[in-house]
Amino acid sequence: MRKVLLLLAFVLPLLQGCATPGAIQVEAPNEPVSTESSLIVGALVNRELNGLVLDGKKYQVTEGDRILGLASFAIEVAPGDHTVDAVGAYSSGAATQYPQKRSFSTGPGEVVNLGSVLVTRLGDGKFVSAWVDNHEDVATDLSAVAPTWLSEALSEGRYESVAGDYADLELLNAILVNEFSFGAGLATNAPANLPRYYEGSLLGAIIEYVDTDERAQPVNVIRTDITTDYFENCDAEQARVICVVQNTTLLDDSGLPSGNQHVRSLAFVDPRSGDVSKKPLPFDNERSRAVVAFGNEGVALVSGDFTVYLSADEGATWSSVETGIEPGFMQMDNGVKYQENGSKLTLFLEGSSSATVQVDVESGKLATK
Repeated sequence: MRKVLLLLAFVLPLLQGCATPGAIQVEAPNEPVSTESSLIVGALVNRELNGLVLDGKKYQVTEGDRILGLASFAIEVAPGDHTVDAVGAYSSGAATQYPQKRSFSTGPGEVVNLGSVLVTRLGDGKFVSAWVDNHEDVATDLSAVAPTWLSEALSEGRYESVAGDYADLELLNAILVNEFSFGAGLATNAPANLPRYYEGSLLGAIIEYVDTDERAQPVNVIRTDITTDYFENCDAEQARVICVVQNTTLLDDSGLPSGNQHVRSLAFVDPRSGDVSKKPLPFDNERSRAVVAFGNEGVALVSGDFTVYLSADEGATWSSVETGIEPGFMQMDNGVKYQENGSKLTLFLEGSSSATVQVDVESGKLATK
């Protein structure tokens, strides 16, 4: 049975003793920590969290909000006993803090991995937080910005994982669907014939919803095996969940690719195990408007410029059609609807103009009318 303690968040004056903001808070970044020091690594999950209080001292690990992904950090400390007193959102004048009191020990020359901390804000200043044992993903995320010696240590798994309480699946699912605020949790008796859709969430999770007359209701949380991924568009057909996914370790804080890297790929997710396999997209870093799974191995993609791509073999080969549609002025929606009727899949595209694309499910051929 899950036990949850509702804690109080505090808005406080900015703490003194703040280190210069940055993910790597090490005295000599280009040199491995000596036996007189140890290194604490970890990550903040929520986009508004940008720092923590460790042993009474505030460390701001990012300049401000992030769009996607983890805010990973490395902090040099003396060997011994330590406590994460709080995590928070820090600005120039005040700090919203979430007390933690997570205690652990470090040894001389050790790199110690805390995992990640996730916070859900409730009403009346209350919150629920959880620590997540995604140590490998924290190491991968931090290695992208770490100095060479630390990047090598992290990629080779040369760190100690902090022992202690980590969130179980029940608590994580409750936080991800925010059942503490809405109260309903996951619907267990939703009719099978209701329309379903999928949205990416924190920590590489995918939330499955049903459309009811009253509101969209979560019915399932698919926890994938990569907590640094963000699933931006998903669809499902015959026990296949297919998504366009972003690798957030390749993004900067504003959500843009760091350098000329391909951050998106096509992901095939096993909804039972959470295992993810990936294939390249037929377009580069442009965002996707929609993913549609159909038939046994069919996938249709609509890119940001309304080009339609079709694969009849789960992304091994692709055909495409340029619709000529331009995005509408200040268009906020994806501009894509679809309907599958027997052997035909019809895509309805709406931007500054409109088009209809029909897909023959059996042959995988495209035809615009």
